[in-house]
Amino acid sequence: MGTQNLVDAARAAGVRRILYAGAQVVNTGAYARTKEQAEQIIARSGLAVTVVKPYGPGQRGLFAGIVRLVQRLPVIPVIGSGAYPMRPVYIGDVVTATVACIENPAVSEGKMYYLSGPITLAFRDFLALITAALDLHRRQVRVMAVRLARLPGLLFRFAQREKELLTKDFDAASLLLLAAAAARITTDTI
Repeated sequence: MGTQNLVDAARAAGVRRILYAGAQVVNTGAYARTKEQAEQIIARSGLAVTVVKPYGPGQRGLFAGIVRLVQRLPVIPVIGSGAYPMRPVYIGDVVTATVACIENPAVSEGKMYYLSGPITLAFRDFLALITAALDLHRRQVRVMAVRLARLPGLLFRFAQREKELLTKDFDAASLLLLAAAAARITTDTI
């Protein structure tokens, strides 16, 4: 595993301390399992460890995936009522907290920090803020979680038949990201 290789290389180089950027994960999918495994390896490393777990920022995770979907889809699927809470954090605040952990090892070593924003938003309101910030007009369409159980198979069949459309108008990775998220949410909420 990559994390074990990193720990081994750090020890060999004489590194005594690791600041690990984890993630606040609420599902039980492969991503969550690998993040948990990495944290366990780091915790057992024998090195001084600080873990920060930001909620949302970045070019990959949940927030970036939502932004890509909002940009590419003509309507935004909202699972259920959309009332479930979100606590996104500003990336500048994540950087400030991370630097504070690095500069204050006596305080931060052996600790885990969950970095969330100061405001709790309903998911549907979070989507509305993203669309407004992107100056887009997207309608939110509520979808029942039970119906989403069929979405991965439908998207796969659609992708097989409509390869040309996908390459011109959408990228298949975004649609598959939506399908994978739908499958996780469906199995976690039914």
